[in-house]
Amino acid sequence: MFDWFRSVALGSVLVGGLVAAVLYLPGARPGAAAPTGVAEDTLGALPADEWLNVDGAAPTAESLKGSVVLVEFWTYLCYNCKNVESWMQHTHRRWGDRGLAVLGIHTPEFDVERNVENVRRYLRDNGIAWPVAIDNEFRVWRRYNTTNAWPAFLVFDRDGRLVYRRAGEGAVHGAAEAIEHSLGRPRTSSQAEASRPGVQVTSTVTRPSADTAMLTVTLTPEARTRLVRRPANELRILMPPGVGGPEGPVLIGEAGTPADAGELVYFDAPASVTVPLTVRGSGPFRIEGRVIYRSCDRDAGTCRRDETTFAATVPRRL
Repeated sequence: MFDWFRSVALGSVLVGGLVAAVLYLPGARPGAAAPTGVAEDTLGALPADEWLNVDGAAPTAESLKGSVVLVEFWTYLCYNCKNVESWMQHTHRRWGDRGLAVLGIHTPEFDVERNVENVRRYLRDNGIAWPVAIDNEFRVWRRYNTTNAWPAFLVFDRDGRLVYRRAGEGAVHGAAEAIEHSLGRPRTSSQAEASRPGVQVTSTVTRPSADTAMLTVTLTPEARTRLVRRPANELRILMPPGVGGPEGPVLIGEAGTPADAGELVYFDAPASVTVPLTVRGSGPFRIEGRVIYRSCDRDAGTCRRDETTFAATVPRRL
């Protein structure tokens, strides 16, 4: 699926040099700092200044109902945004006529990026055909983009519920999984990929008291798969406002040193970790995070390092 990654290294060098030059053009000084958005978890109003690449009415939550919606917050001088542009093109071509609606939210980082004609020219020159919102006043950003970064990716399911929100180039992996899951289609990047064994990740949250919660994440290897115990797998949790917990990664397994990193040790059964959380407020609160794990194919003897996302809800205080 991610053939575009093969050219990122070379493209990053070329594009990075070009963007670095552009950033120092007269008028390319930074604008105001980007505000932090609120945690909207359903697709509602899209209060853009205007929309480009639309024929007729602008996209709305009502018109998008029944579609899986991919939203990218980006800006045309953003180096990292440029690096994921080919993935956006690929995703739009592959799923655009199968129930996926793609929306770009162009929120400027630099004053020069506020020029709508510059954005319009960039869309035309780079073949970007999906609807793009001009968000110079950060109204859409404030409503949805809690990552406070470019590029940021949000995926909403067919009912308009948020199922994924991450920032950075690496977030495209989780976005692709969220899109395919929401569309109800299996991964089909290749026959080998589809048949390759993997690990299922599940998460639950209990609330034993008003100010505490317990997050449990379980990794269950599928048939033919061995889940590595050492070096340890990592759980990284994104805490919403009102919920506290570990600031760094939580280990699932045993820490390994560089000297013994090649000596893999495996779990004999599904692996779970329970993380205590502190809670302020009645809730409910949505917990999101990533699991970075290593697994091996029992038959082929090959190993791979994977990353997936999870989400769970801290129940409302009774």
